[in-house]
Amino acid sequence: MCYCQGVRTPQCPKCSLEVHASASVCPSCKTELAQCAWCRDVTSLGTIDETRGRFGRERYVCDRCGRLGQRCRTLLIGGYCNGLARAEGRLGFGRQLCASCTRSMFDAAKTVAAWTLIGLVGSRLRPGK
Repeated sequence: MCYCQGVRTPQCPKCSLEVHASASVCPSCKTELAQCAWCRDVTSLGTIDETRGRFGRERYVCDRCGRLGQRCRTLLIGGYCNGLARAEGRLGFGRQLCASCTRSMFDAAKTVAAWTLIGLVGSRLRPGK
């Protein structure tokens, strides 16, 4: 990331061209890109860790912070996601999805819970039949 006038701008780790944060390929050098799960910076998918993670998913090393990440499950099941999920650290659900997909999933769960609660309260407030 370049800090030009206090604004973070993501750059390709190979050619240092400014790219969009959700870009999947650098327009200049055609390097595959993803968003790191640890530093939230754009990283290349060129460096593959030799050991495979659970379920045989490839693990990538971030160009910026050097930590391990693996492709998000959203991408693996057919959705569009350009993030990496954490491949090291504590066990749990966070190792399956990237940060943006995890946030989206929890936002959807909160919406379902809120509407369920509204329905229950509404049914209790309805005049007796």
